[in-house]
Amino acid sequence: MDKKFVEAIVQYAGGIPLVLEVWSRHFTDYDRNLWPSMLETLKRIPHEDTQKKLRISYDSLPKRAQNLFLDIACFFHGMSKDLIVKVLQDEDFFPDVEIQNLVHKFLVKYAESIYPGDKILSLHNAIEEMGQEVVRQEDEDEPGKRTRLMGYRDVIRVLGDCSVKYH
Repeated sequence: MDKKFVEAIVQYAGGIPLVLEVWSRHFTDYDRNLWPSMLETLKRIPHEDTQKKLRISYDSLPKRAQNLFLDIACFFHGMSKDLIVKVLQDEDFFPDVEIQNLVHKFLVKYAESIYPGDKILSLHNAIEEMGQEVVRQEDEDEPGKRTRLMGYRDVIRVLGDCSVKYH
């Protein structure tokens, strides 16, 4: 990798360490001959739009990993990895593998727990906000049409709409 290429990545990342960290893994997951095309894609993201810069890594995930990431961003941030695995695991889905993929992509990190051997899933605030924004964009006006409800206002709005429709 040449110096000009690295300087371009730093420039397009806006010098933001979190974006550089996420992009570093994003680039290393692809063959080097694809990097110039990837850089062209990143170049088109507005300089001030950190969420879009972070979303590049989210968009590259398989659908199941995307869904798990959104679950963590909306509900499970700060919770035990073992508990999350128990809640979400079924005969066709093994979240511990997908969690490791999210950690590999620097979208999720492990934090220490007060219990030995337990790992807490943690997200940087900007990454958590990016995930929640992905959900909000599913339907900005109607929270009941989203895949997840976040916050009491959305829940009250949806429950209030239900009580009006079904009385």
